[in-house]
Amino acid sequence: MEIILLLIAITGLIFSIVYRRNSKKNFKQKMQEQGFDIGIRDIVYRYGLPNMVEHSVANVYANDERLVIEHKDLKYQIDFPQLTAIEFVNKVDQLEKNKSPLARGIAGGLVLGPLGAIAGAASGVGAKKEKGGFVVINYKSEGEIKPIILQVRNGVTSLSETTKFVKEIRSKIIKLNTEDGVIKL
Repeated sequence: MEIILLLIAITGLIFSIVYRRNSKKNFKQKMQEQGFDIGIRDIVYRYGLPNMVEHSVANVYANDERLVIEHKDLKYQIDFPQLTAIEFVNKVDQLEKNKSPLARGIAGGLVLGPLGAIAGAASGVGAKKEKGGFVVINYKSEGEIKPIILQVRNGVTSLSETTKFVKEIRSKIIKLNTEDGVIKL
């Protein structure tokens, strides 16, 4: 009986590894077909996009011109001149589940930038705290700065790929806002 359970566990592990490898390969192929050079797959949407359900799994793609967040048939595009900041915040930071944390995150993001969005979200009093890695994207729309909050799925979304993505996007934002070696504020 123990041997059968062990065989089932090993088979499940092998299937999981093969599935993840194929999923990653398909993601990279789709990214290249659409003209993107960097991306994050299987990240959880938390806040900031119209018509998207919280906790939906999405993929994020970028090239030198735009950033795209895609979930099933929904596709959100932000042109690079609209991007103002991107940050990755690790496990130490928290989002509260109660008392409209994401609204506080919006207020914090508008006042203090991407880290303010997380700090604002974590500022309330609530019963249950969620820990994890978060990607906060700030962008300009209709004269306002708006945040998008995405959460890294532990064990699914690669932390190294996520931090690499954030660094590359941040570098592109800085290059876009630099003129003669001076960053325009």
